[in-house]
Amino acid sequence: MEKRITPNVNILEGLFDFYNMQLFDFSLETPTFMINNSKTIIGSFRYDYIGQNNHSIIIEVSGKYRYTMYQLSSILVHEMLHYYLSAVCHLNTTNHDKNFMNMAEKLNSENDDFNITPLIDLRDYEPIEEKSTLNKVCSWLFS
Repeated sequence: MEKRITPNVNILEGLFDFYNMQLFDFSLETPTFMINNSKTIIGSFRYDYIGQNNHSIIIEVSGKYRYTMYQLSSILVHEMLHYYLSAVCHLNTTNHDKNFMNMAEKLNSENDDFNITPLIDLRDYEPIEEKSTLNKVCSWLFS
């Protein structure tokens, strides 16, 4: 069984740096990474262009799941593709248009480390079991 990890900002930054070099020829500035609490939106990208040299770039991943490296890489590269097409190519790809899907298929065919898809079946993901406050206190006291 493949090991699963809980995402954190350091893991996302390391994967981003690797894939930025491997796939995007260092063309992407490092964004702000956030871990959110969404059970339904597993990854998201926001690029707010405010003016020349003034923008906000955020990539979020849900912290409600434990991921295989394949799953986490797939999510991150998916969001990086949105980022690349928006910031570098100046295209709007919020609806996974033809440009997005063509580039996703190209990246998928060249790499076995991930699979970029427009939708994810959450049944394939392992939710992190939430403990009640009382269970958390008991775990802390008796561990």
